Amino acid sequence: MYSDAYLDVEDEGPFPGRVDPWSEDDHFFNQIHSGMINDLVNQLHRPIRQLGYYVGTETSLQIMRGGKPDIFVFSPPQPEPPHQWDYVTAAAAIAAEPGIETDVDAPDLEGITIFNNETGELITIIEIISPGNKTKQDELNFYRAKRKELWERGINIVEIDVTRSYTHMISRQLLKHIAYHYAVYLPGAAARIIPMLFHEPLKRLAVPLREQVLPVEPQAAYESAYRSKTIGRQIFEKNAYRVDALSFPSLIPSDQVAALLDSVAAWRARLESQRQA
Repeated sequence: MYSDAYLDVEDEGPFPGRVDPWSEDDHFFNQIHSGMINDLVNQLHRPIRQLGYYVGTETSLQIMRGGKPDIFVFSPPQPEPPHQWDYVTAAAAIAAEPGIETDVDAPDLEGITIFNNETGELITIIEIISPGNKTKQDELNFYRAKRKELWERGINIVEIDVTRSYTHMISRQLLKHIAYHYAVYLPGAAARIIPMLFHEPLKRLAVPLREQVLPVEPQAAYESAYRSKTIGRQIFEKNAYRVDALSFPSLIPSDQVAALLDSVAAWRARLESQRQA
């Protein structure tokens, strides 16, 4: 039998409060992906309903041709055309970083959708990028075409990319020194990129609706999925907490590799201590 204290340490893994770099492997991240989707939907459900929208999940655009994104948001009816609004100001008002403007195209998605409760109008798509889908050129081309079509229809598009890669959905040069990022694409506006460094927790994200934003916490969603799937234990059991098992090790600052291994060693020591308690 394992104590609650032991299970708590096991569930949090070696890197509480940030992304576990070993979890970025396809096998582990695909499990985290579904958990993040569920948690983000739960975060949005009540405030979305209070505004007259509804949020749900569908087959990702990255997986199924002709499918719908993972998370969707639909909107209430608009009595008149929406007037121009300022995403930067709205994001700052909920303590979310608005990001920086870029001149890149819209993203490649995998996500959540938000709809109008009364009219069924699709308002916002949130896609969580899976690492394996960054390298399938034919699927990327299909997705880009579908994404462009949706963006031109006036649908907000949000991309959450929390896995490092040699290839990104947007300019590699732009993200040369960025580990993780969000991208926000508003119809008629420049794309915005919210960057995060390798050692940082995932930032609060302002999800755009119609002239409004709602906050979500992707770090909390990641941690919930990581814990519920016992990803740390899975990696440990596969003896995968090794430098040669890291995804994209050359993208990790060299001075941080030893610190990563120290964190794993400290976690193992805590597990052993709790086991003997």
